Order: sequence, then structure tokens, then C-alpha cells
Amino acid sequence: ATTATTTEASMDRIPPPPKFENASNAAEQWRTFKQAFTLYLKATDAAGASSERQVALLLTVGGPSLLDIYNTLDFGECTEARPHPEFDFDHVVKLLDAHFLPKQNEVYSRYIFRTRVQLPDERFDTFLTDLKLKTRDCNFGPEKEKMIRDQIVCGVNDEKARADILKLDEPSLGKVVKVCLAHESTKLQLKVFKEGRPATEEVHAVKDRRRRLPPVDRAKDKKTSSNQAVQHCKYCGSDHARARNACPAWNKTCNKCKKQNHFAVVCKNSKTVASLEPEDDTDEILMVQSGKPSPLFATLNLNQEGIRFQVDSGAAVNVITKRNVSPDQIMPTSTTLRMWNGTKVVPYGKARLNVTTANGHKHIVDFVVVRDDLRPLIGRKTAEQMGLITVNYSLVASISAAGAQGALEQIMERHSDVFGQSLGSLPGLVHLVTKPAASPKAVTGCRVPVSVKPQLEKTIRNLEQRGIIKSVTEPTPWVSRMVVATKKNGDMRICIDPQALNEVLERERHPLPILDDILPEVAKAKVFSKLDLRDGYWQCILDEESSVLTTFQTPMGRYRWLRLPFGLAVSSEIFQKRLQSALDGLSGVLCVADDILVYGIGETDAEARSDHDKKLENLLQRCQKIGVRLNRDKTELHRTSTTFLGHLLTKDGLRVDPEKVRAIQEMPPPTDVQGVQRFCGMVNYLARFLPKLSQVTEPLRKLVINSEPWAWSDEQDNAFQETKNLVARAPVLAYYNPQKPLMVQCDASERGLGAALLQDGQPLSFASRALTPTEVRYAQIEKEMLAIVFSLNKFHQYTFGRLTTVITDHKPLQAIMKKQLDQVPRRLQGMILQTQRYNIDIQYRPGKELLLADTMSRAFLQDGGCEQQLEDINMINHLPVRKETAEQIRKATLKDDNLQKLVMVILAGWPQDRNNIPPEIRMYFPFRDELVVEDGIVYKGQRLVVPKALRREMKEKLHSSHMGVESTLRRARDSIFWPSMNAEIKDHISACEICQKHTPAQQRETLKPHPEPNFPWERVGCDILEHKGKHLLVTVDYYSNFREVDQLNSLTSAHVIRRLKAHFARHGIPRVLVTDNGPQFACEAFHKFSVEWNFEHTTSSPAYPRSNGMAESAVKTVKMLLKKADDSNSDPQMAFLDYRNTPLQHMKASPAQLLMGRRTRTSLPTTTKLLQPRVVNASKRLQEKKRRTIFTTTDKPKTFIR
Repeated sequence: ATTATTTEASMDRIPPPPKFENASNAAEQWRTFKQAFTLYLKATDAAGASSERQVALLLTVGGPSLLDIYNTLDFGECTEARPHPEFDFDHVVKLLDAHFLPKQNEVYSRYIFRTRVQLPDERFDTFLTDLKLKTRDCNFGPEKEKMIRDQIVCGVNDEKARADILKLDEPSLGKVVKVCLAHESTKLQLKVFKEGRPATEEVHAVKDRRRRLPPVDRAKDKKTSSNQAVQHCKYCGSDHARARNACPAWNKTCNKCKKQNHFAVVCKNSKTVASLEPEDDTDEILMVQSGKPSPLFATLNLNQEGIRFQVDSGAAVNVITKRNVSPDQIMPTSTTLRMWNGTKVVPYGKARLNVTTANGHKHIVDFVVVRDDLRPLIGRKTAEQMGLITVNYSLVASISAAGAQGALEQIMERHSDVFGQSLGSLPGLVHLVTKPAASPKAVTGCRVPVSVKPQLEKTIRNLEQRGIIKSVTEPTPWVSRMVVATKKNGDMRICIDPQALNEVLERERHPLPILDDILPEVAKAKVFSKLDLRDGYWQCILDEESSVLTTFQTPMGRYRWLRLPFGLAVSSEIFQKRLQSALDGLSGVLCVADDILVYGIGETDAEARSDHDKKLENLLQRCQKIGVRLNRDKTELHRTSTTFLGHLLTKDGLRVDPEKVRAIQEMPPPTDVQGVQRFCGMVNYLARFLPKLSQVTEPLRKLVINSEPWAWSDEQDNAFQETKNLVARAPVLAYYNPQKPLMVQCDASERGLGAALLQDGQPLSFASRALTPTEVRYAQIEKEMLAIVFSLNKFHQYTFGRLTTVITDHKPLQAIMKKQLDQVPRRLQGMILQTQRYNIDIQYRPGKELLLADTMSRAFLQDGGCEQQLEDINMINHLPVRKETAEQIRKATLKDDNLQKLVMVILAGWPQDRNNIPPEIRMYFPFRDELVVEDGIVYKGQRLVVPKALRREMKEKLHSSHMGVESTLRRARDSIFWPSMNAEIKDHISACEICQKHTPAQQRETLKPHPEPNFPWERVGCDILEHKGKHLLVTVDYYSNFREVDQLNSLTSAHVIRRLKAHFARHGIPRVLVTDNGPQFACEAFHKFSVEWNFEHTTSSPAYPRSNGMAESAVKTVKMLLKKADDSNSDPQMAFLDYRNTPLQHMKASPAQLLMGRRTRTSLPTTTKLLQPRVVNASKRLQEKKRRTIFTTTDKPKTFIR
């Protein structure tokens, strides 16, 4: 009783932990709650209570969410040891662990760990703590600290800290952490020195309006005189006695209206934008206030929950309370919020969330997360973007909640068919014209992984039902490859890879509108709208002949496109021509790339809007009439400004689009001499357009002189800003001319992308952005390809529908772009697919000539996010390797010091000079562009780089069948790699005792061969061998060298015929069968068999068994494999499998490929690509030459066959 009383008393004093919340990160929530509850039991002395009481406490403290899950658990049957399993505390906790903490996928956990980098505003200790937490499910073992150290080096966002770490002789985790903390502390101190105070953002924080009044002593209140009562004063805003001399505002002047006897905080003129001035007038805050507040609210859907937000046009940021956000969605922030009354609020962090408005439109919104007693807010900028409010900037303070959204909804409803989901169509049929001498090409079969086949079939059936593609059964001369792009939500996009077809298609060369003819009229416009076609290409219908040209191969058979597909080099020109033709004659309507621009002109805003609405109505009626469908989600109506071919069209006139030069104007200043050299090199590239350049940049050039110490002062900063301003305006910045060639410079640095659009060497636009944490880990060739995709998308209005020359300093990209898509690494496939809608010519220039793009990529914008998320590829998923083997390679790679150095160099980027890398890994330098790292494993292309500890095992696996040197090397080159691999394999085979014991005798002189077969299994030879008292029938195909081996229970002709029938049933009946003159073959039964099965039986010359040389050679090889298998105690069938799967000398194809069109899977790790069917399409002359080589080294008869 005393213990129970003590426990209850402890529980009264000690508050329980927060209730369990079954959020999206339920596993982490359960871990935290379980730990807190265990501490709670110990703190309240309840750890020794009965099991039933502990379960009751667990469910009571855990709350409704945990109780719901408890009621779904399967507690098992009652036993003597556990009569009530539902009240067994340990048993219940184990079941909850199993529910919330399923077995972790180690590969996935390590991938999450590898992709974790320090966020821009994240403190280092937060980054370090999260890294340590993420290692819990990675099973790094004793290498845990090294892995955390390596990830800090790769992921820390302080370049100077990384440089200091790389200088350390023995960089332990403790030393690395110490360096990073020291750098962070120094940066914060310098920031305080520079700024004088921490930066804050302004927000109008709205508290809950429900008043909580204290109890009133009415008896005491009655005794108080009414004229002495303390009341709220409307003149000063405070509470005081009702007397003039008690009011601090009496005889004071208002800072707002300059009238007397009141303060600005209660000024009635504050209905417009008012200025509140706290004691420090440098912290002026703007807010919207009204004498009678009537706040505007909007209910928005967030995390599948409707939340009521106040729309506050005075708030600089968006605010959300902590209870509305999952803990895993909160990121660190250094922002401090200042409320309207001057008080400061330190938020919990920031969060980027998906928000859906009432009309179904989705937005990605940045929020600041605050405590729960504050009210969620939507700031002015976001409210405008969502269409919740419209700001009339000419009146500054005119705010209307009706806005453009209502007008948009009315138009959508009036023209619901035009904005419907059905497939539209532009007038007329599209005819593809091919060059006169075009030679049709057809690809072979198509195979896809079993896991994606159901979704692929569903996508194809959907396209067929919508009338976009059609099944093909008749022969077609043109057949292209199918390429499948998987989106993040699981949906698929099917494209074709018509590389051969694109080479013979004739371009239409449709002229683009001339800017000078359009701008004089558009410059007068005051109201603008932009509309986009839904599935634009698919609104162009192909004629029958053109449709047949687009036939493509799928696992379900052949299909052809009925609508214009992605991938054709002429698609963009055809689409733009059809769209302009369909809208021809409409006043105030222009086609901009694949968008439609509508503008209204008038002396006043009302006249311009009326003119715009008439033109918009005419456009929608035209679309309704011809059947064109528009995209509702991408429609922008009644805008006062819009971008058009690099210009900003506003109601006040024509301006240069600030986005064109934002990458220049917001470029951060250099931090070292190299940064100054790059910047000066860029502006020198534009020197012929820059007057007085040397005079302006003189303070910058002083820093480059070796004798001058580094000192960035106001003089250098002013020169830097002035130079950027010169670059960002005419005469440096040119106007776009569609008649001149277009060129794009693009480049990728370690952490950024840069691009510049030029005509005649003069820039039109600049762009840059930072790489995402995942993209930072890309190989350099992938980063360079990503830069091309980024530049084409960024300059889409210019590059779409016309030939664009793309300049890169990465020469391998030229070869990659010419390869068939199925031969390109998976991640590059997705990027190349994005470039298919553009007509581009990739050219190589040395990096020193790409000064604009190189500077942009190193001084990039932090907020220029990627327009489109790319598919993230894990190479191990495309290798048929067992999990145990992959884990073995991964662990060995972690313990291999040289490979770990290689990993560091690959992730950090290769230097230009091979002497700047450790000597131990310099042998990898020649093929540095092919090396990538995925989940701790290094790849050279699609080949695994084998750690040193596993190389002996790999050599033994390669030589397990004791084949010759060349055969073994051909197997190795298919799937694995390490430096000096060829030499090591040769040494291993030369030291093999079994191979030395059975070394063949010197070959005899080459004799006259049999006639060469023209196709597989046309000419077949067979012979009988004896091994250890057993007889085996060996059958060999003269074309492919494929060998079948069968054991014979007897040597009678009937038994031999039975085995041959099985071979023929499997591979087909040959035209010619060559045997010796043994009694099994030279008999009436065998002759009858040849007549019935319709093949020619040819025997070798008597006394010359070598005249059946192919069969004799096959017997010799089989005997050798059998003897070596016996001596090594290995499986002879595995030896036969390896032989059939080993590429033949000079053929680059194995017997299995030549006979069946595919390799068969062996115990050696092999890429999925090598296992896919592929017909060897060599020229006839080359095939004859290669087959002659095979015959001259195997089949050596002395006389002709009878």
C-alpha cells in the first residue's frame, strides 16, 4: 500500500510524456515515445508495478492513436506461462516494436545516409546529430565513425572547412568535427561584426482572439468610484485612470497624422498601410491595421488536413503552428520573427509543404514553424500566388479578395469543354517526309524487368484506349526502340528512340515571328493572359503513312503512334506550325514556343481589360470550334505583366526581363584570388561590348597581383557591383533575333550549374543554380548532361522549335548522345529523354573558352531550384547479384583504403592534373569520366570495380571451368574491372596446375574447311566420346560452336537417334548432319531416320576422323573440361554453361548468343543489359571472316567430305 501510495504521489508530481502521434514518421515517433515512457516508469517508481498496470499506463499515456493500434494487434493464444497475453507488458511492447519498426532495408538506409548533406541554414551540430541517428540502421560496424567522417567531408557546406580537413594527416572524426565547429563559430562571429545585429524577418503574428478574463470581485468593484476606475484608453492604447493628466498621449503629436492628443498606434488613419516605430527606428515594421478588424480567412488542405489560415497582407512570411507539421518535416532556420508590437518570436524551424487550395490547385509553400498558441498565417506574396488576394499596386493599399481567381473560374465554367480532360486535335493531318535514299531500319525485340511490366501494360492499354497508339500486326519496315520514363508518383511516360528515323526525316524549317514586328504593338498592352495546350504534341494527328514510320517495339508486340510522339527531331517545328496556323487571324493572340499569349490594349486599364476579354473570348471560341484542348492548371489570366522572348511586358511599357540577368546581378562576390580571376576572365570575354572596362575593374585586378595581400574592401565591392551592372544591360545584353543562329554555353562545377544564351557571341540571358544534395553525388559526366538539360529548360522560350548549338567542355557527351538509348547509363537516359523535344547540336570546346558558363556554375544562385526532378538510379538494382554478394563487395570496398580514396575523389570531383591525386589511384585517371559511386560500390560504366580483398576469389570464379586465357578474359571484361586485371588473370591461369597438366599438343597445319553455314543449326556435327567408362554424345553447331553433351546408356543406333531427336526438337532440324563412320551412324536405321526427319547425313572420309574436325574439336574440349572438373571437384555442367556463355574469339558474341540470341545467366555478376536478347547484326563479310577464323582453328579435314 505504501509503494502504491508513493507511486501515485510520484505520478502526481511528474508529468507524463506527450501522447503518441501516429504521424508519417511513426517509427521515429514510437522510438521517442518508448524511451520517454520507460524513463517515466522509472521516475514514478512504476517500473516495478504489475505487468497489467504497466500496459494500462502505456495505453493511457499513449492516447487514442496508440490504443487504436493496440486493438488491432494479434496477441497470440493463451498459454500457462502467458494466460493473458494482451496484458503482458513485454509481449505488448515487442508487438508494437514489430508494428512500428519493421526490418530495415540496409541498402535504403545507407542510401539515405549517403544523400544527407548540410542544408544552407543548418547548424553543424544539428547536421552531425542527424548523421549519427541515420547510421543506426546502416550496420556500418567498426567503420561507423569513418563513414560519418567521410559524409561530413562530402556534405559540409563550408568549402574552407572541407579544405582544412583535407590538409589533416590523420583526419579522425573528432578532428573533423572540431574543424567544422571552429569554422562555424568563426563565421557567426564575423557576421555579428559585419552586421551589428542578427537579421530578422517581419511577421504580423496573430494570437487567438478568445479573451481569458480573470475573475472579478464585484463587491469590491462597487466600492470603487466610477471616475477613478482604470479603463482602456483609446488615445494612448494603455490602461489608466480616466483623466487627462493620467494619459501619456495628452499634448503629444501623432507620428502618423501629425495631429495632437493620441499616439500613432491607435491612429484612426491606420486603415491604410501604417508605420509603427519602436524605440529603434531602424527596425521599422509595416503592417495592415484597421480600427475594426475584419480578418480574411482561407481553409487550405495540408498533410490531408483542412487548416484555417488568416490571410495577412502585412506578413512577410507564412506561419504555421508546430502541431500541424510532422517533426521530420521541420528543418533548422536562423530566422527570427518580429510581431506587430515589436516582440520577437524564435521559431522551431522551417518547413516546405504541399498545400492545396479550395479549387484543387496545388502549391509548394515555405512556412516558418511557431508555437501552438499562435495562429497560422498566409503572407501577402503567397496569398497573391494562390489567387486569394489581388493587389492594385497603383493604389498600394487596395486589397480585394475577389481577384483573378473568380474570373478564372467563370471562364473555365463557360468553356468547360476547352479546359476538359479529353484529347484535343489541331486541324489537318501531319505527314512526315523522309529523304529519297532513306534505308528503313528495324530494331530487335524489347524486354523490360518483370517488376515494371504490369504498369507498362496498363500504360500501353490506356494509350491505346485513348487513341494515341495502335497495335500493329502487319510487317513494317521501320521499327524503333521503346524508352520508358518512370515518374516519381509511379506513372510511366512512353517515348521512342527513333535515332535512325531522325537522320532521314526532312525538316519543315518553319519561320519564327520577328521580334521587331511584334514588340511595337505588344508594348502598348496593359493586360495579359497565358494559356498552354494540354498534351500539345498529341493534338497533332498523323496520317497513315507517317503513323507506320513511328512503329515501335514493346514486350506486348509492336505499336504505332496515331498522334505526334516525343522524340522525333521534327516534332517541335510541326507542332508550332500547326498551332500558329490554327490560331491565324486572331487579333491580340500570339504563339510563344508552346504557349499562347493574349493581350489587351487601351488608354485606361478598364479599356485594356475589355479589349483583352474580347480577344480571349475569340480565342476560346476558336479552340472550341476546332477541338483544341487547353491546360487548366497552367492558365494565367488577367496579369499586369508577363515575360515574352526575354522581355518583361507590363502595362507601363517594355522592360528587360530581370530573370535574364538575375544570375549576374545576384552573383555573390569572390572569396579568393581564383574567384576574382574567373570573374575578370568572364568580363574580358565581353570586353568588346564593355566601354572603359579596364578602368572599372582596376580595383579587382589589384587582388590578382601576387605581391598584393588579399583584402576585399568597399573599393573592390563597388567595382564588382558596377561591373555586374555593365554586364546586365545594353550594349552587352543583346536582343533576341530569330533569324540569327542560337548558341548555349553550359557548364557544371562541383556544386552548381551555369548557362549563358548567346547570338553572335553576345549574351541574351544568364542562368545558374545550386545542385541538390543528390545531384552533388553525380559523376561529372552526369553533372555536365544535367547542365545541358537545365540550360535548355531555362531558355525554353528561345530554344524550343529551332536548331540550337550547345557548347560543352565535356567531350564524352558527344559520343553519349550518338549512342542508342538502351546502351546509355540509366540516369543519363532520363536526361537525354528531356532533351528530345529540342533540336540540338552538341559541340565540344575546351573549358577555358566557356568563361561565361564556367563563372555562372561556380558563383551560382542558391535558390534557382531544378525545374524537374530526375529519376534517381541505383546501379545495384540493374545487376542480377544476390544481396549477400552485393553486401560482400560493399563491405570489402569500405575496408579497401585505395578504393576509399577513389570514392572521395569521385565525390569531390577530379582535378585537371593527375599529379594532384594520390599515387595509389592514378591508374584510374584515364577513365575518370566512367567512374561513379552508388551505395558504397564503385562502378566503371556498368562494370563492378572489385576491391583488392575479393580479386583472388573473382579470379577463381572466372577460371572455375578452366577455360583458356582469352575465354576467361572475355568473361571478365563483361562485368567486372580492376587495374591490371588482364595481367593478373593471365598469371593466375599460367599458375594453374590442372591447366598445365592438360596443356594441348601443338596444333597441326590448317587444312581445307567445310562449306560455311549461313545461319544457326544449318550444319551440325556429332561424335561419341568415352570418359571414365561412360559414353557421351557430343553435338556441335558449325555456325555458333554451341555444344550439347548427353550421356548414352548404350551405343545402339536407337539410343543415339533418341538423343538426336531431343536435340532437333529443341533447336530445329539441321540441313546437314556430319558424323564419322561408326556403326551407330552407318546403318539402315540411321538412314531411315535421316529420310523421315528430312536432313542430309554426311560422313567423314574413312581413316581420316579429322575430316569431321568440328565434332572432333568439340569432343576434345568436352574431354578437357571433364578432366579439369574431376581434378578440381567442380560441377562439369557449370563448366559447360560457362563455355556456352563465353564470347568467341574475334566475334564478341558467345555460342549461346549466336544460337539463341541471348546469353544465359552464370554465377558471375552480369549486367541486365547483357542478359537481354540481342541478335548479332554484323555484316556478311565480317561474319564470314570471323567464321573462317573459327573453322581454321578447329575444323581441319585433309580431304573433301563425300
